[in-house]
Amino acid sequence: MRLITRKDTGTQRALKRLDLSDLKDKDDLHRLLEEVKIMCALDHPHIVCLEEVYEGESELYLTQELCTGGDLFDRLEEQTNESYTEEQCARLIRQIISSVSYLHSKNIIHR
Repeated sequence: MRLITRKDTGTQRALKRLDLSDLKDKDDLHRLLEEVKIMCALDHPHIVCLEEVYEGESELYLTQELCTGGDLFDRLEEQTNESYTEEQCARLIRQIISSVSYLHSKNIIHR
C-alpha cells in the first residue's frame, strides 16, 4: 500500500497495486475482476470503501479509503489497564456485527 493524495481535493487515499502477471490464467483474472466489482458496490460505514480502479498493461491499481486508526490490539494497548469498558466493547461488537450482517445481506461471506 502507498499513500496518495488527490491533487484536485487534497484527499488522501491508499493505493494498492496488483501485478496481473502473477495470475495463472484468465479464470484467475475473471475472479479478481468480479471481486473488485463486488468491492466497488459495497457501501457501509465500517467497511473500507474502494474508490477507483485503474488498469495498466500488466497491473491493476485500486484506490481506497485511507484507514489510519491502527488495529484493535494497538487501540487496546492505549487503554488504561489495557482493557475496554463494557460500553466500549458493546459499541465495537455492534460495529462488527453490523458490518458482517451487511455483507451477508449481499450474499458475501467474510473470512
